[in-house]
Amino acid sequence: MESKTPTFNFLLNTESTNNCAMDSVRAGLAVHGEAWYAHEQTQGRGQRGRKWESYPGENITMSMAIQRLEPFKQQPFLLSMAVALAVLDYLQNRVRETVQIKWPNDLYINDRKAGGILIANQYRGLEWCWAVAGLGININQTVFSDTSGRPISLAQLTGEKYEVVEEARRLQRHVIDFLEHSVPDDLPIDYNRVLYKRGEVVRLKKEDHIIDCRIKEVTVEGLLIAENEELHQFRSGELEWVF
Repeated sequence: MESKTPTFNFLLNTESTNNCAMDSVRAGLAVHGEAWYAHEQTQGRGQRGRKWESYPGENITMSMAIQRLEPFKQQPFLLSMAVALAVLDYLQNRVRETVQIKWPNDLYINDRKAGGILIANQYRGLEWCWAVAGLGININQTVFSDTSGRPISLAQLTGEKYEVVEEARRLQRHVIDFLEHSVPDDLPIDYNRVLYKRGEVVRLKKEDHIIDCRIKEVTVEGLLIAENEELHQFRSGELEWVF
């Protein structure tokens, strides 16, 4: 697929950039790599349907349409890994601290959440055709009303202020370039190398049960493997981390 300057749609106000992107995909109008950026997003969502808090103009709230890429067609979660690693790379180039991926697709720095990714796939029958990657990255915001996820921003880490729209454009280009040059066989290795709390004992909640276990790895199918007296496999969306 030829690399070219992708379309960047600036939205002053919208409920959800993911909805905008998915509507375009369903209408057959989306272009691979196209992005929808919102100055203000009123109903942004993260994992498990949680609201994504972002003050207008302070952070990257953006969604990208990604056409099915041949290397990822057998295992869609490999694409999820690639997008997470691309965003991690973007952040790591801006901070001295180590950036990690908290399964399935949150970005953590110093045990605090710097961003999150939410991917929705579009199928035609059983054929995977498109993915929409929602990217929420804390850039300039320094006050958060919801501190449950222990949020942190680039501005808090570096003491700098950023041109958010330009950072969104850079992130868009970075994700596209990263996907085009990814080696699928390397992605699980690279993802697990930066996996948050890997090798450590953590507390997880599944329904009403608390499970203390050691994080081992994430599989190409997107399963979290952890162990205590037995080996556990968890699917995305069925767990909460307990801190």
